[in-house]
Amino acid sequence: MSDNAVKQLMEFFSHRWDGLMTGHKKLLSDIEHVIKDIDVIRHENVEFRTKLYSLGERVVALEAREDSIVDKCSSMTRTACTEFLTRNFSDMTSRMSQIEGELKHLPKPKTAKK
Repeated sequence: MSDNAVKQLMEFFSHRWDGLMTGHKKLLSDIEHVIKDIDVIRHENVEFRTKLYSLGERVVALEAREDSIVDKCSSMTRTACTEFLTRNFSDMTSRMSQIEGELKHLPKPKTAKK
């Protein structure tokens, strides 16, 4: 498939991808907000921080995956590319929902007494 055809197909999916990327950015922002709200020096928070950073890394990995999708579509037919985009969008949405769920269910960390 030509680069132009890939771009046209991506434009068709763009509103979905934009929503997904906005979700990624919000999720990273939520994670950063939680990190700022805890006392990162206290030893009791090591496990919590590790889980939180892991969730952030998984979101960044999803963003990197999105960047490689256009390259892969360039060697596919339009039908194959459409199926590929649909499958990846569905998978990425599912993974992001899983990360959001894990973030919501993290136990509240202990904070330092002031």
